[in-house]
Amino acid sequence: MLLGAFGALGLVLACIGGYAVISYSVSQREREMGIRQALGATRSPSALVLRERMALAVAGIAIGLGAARALTGFLSTMLYTVKPTDSLVFASVSTVLLAAAMAGSLLPARCATGVDRAVVLSDG
Repeated sequence: MLLGAFGALGLVLACIGGYAVISYSVSQREREMGIRQALGATRSPSALVLRERMALAVAGIAIGLGAARALTGFLSTMLYTVKPTDSLVFASVSTVLLAAAMAGSLLPARCATGVDRAVVLSDG
């Protein structure tokens, strides 16, 4: 129970950290997104932010899966009811991490669409 609680706390902290990084990135790119909208970009800024965040999350999960696969010998001494190469565990953890990455980036992506083009262009 305690390990599960610490794992959940770590996941919440990862969501908050991801939110902070993406929010800062969006605030730094506010001018760029306003100019894109003013020039008639077909893709919304929220799609741009979400695509970049998901690409980072997928790359991180791929690296983590590779490292976990490489460390199965070490992990086998710590696992009691699960095989170290259990595909269901790898898939479920990857899905939870992707959902956490998505949850942490939805609000900054939504804020990216609220960039006022007139204000951004007049600041120039």
